Amino acid sequence: NITLEDDAKYQCQVGATDTVAPIRSNYAMIRVLALPEPPVLTVGQMMVLEEGKIAMIQCISKGGKPASMIKWSINGQLITSGIEEKVTAMKDTRRMITVSTLKFPVTVNLSGSELVCEANNEVQDIPKSVKTIIEVEYKPK
Repeated sequence: NITLEDDAKYQCQVGATDTVAPIRSNYAMIRVLALPEPPVLTVGQMMVLEEGKIAMIQCISKGGKPASMIKWSINGQLITSGIEEKVTAMKDTRRMITVSTLKFPVTVNLSGSELVCEANNEVQDIPKSVKTIIEVEYKPK
């Protein structure tokens, strides 16, 4: 069985004899990849927000090698601004944690919207996702 610790550079070597010189192959790199865990949000299935405030939500993907790439969308539309991403190594392992923080202004028209975080690395064919529904509380007009 192969493990993440097997991710390294290897070389085949044959020792010398009385009649033959030692032989060394070219180096070969073995790259071990790992699936990330499904992503999680820092909110539940519903995110209750107050109109006029700035919302902040995080999506966390743990355990991937290489690190996960995270994408945000709202009602199927890709979000490209207000995102900050941080990738760190998990303690005592070669796996990575990706934390993506999304900040956005809260407006009434967001109420009922579906916010989706999608995490993927090159090991997966299909990204894993997690979602929340936005509910906006607002003062009567």
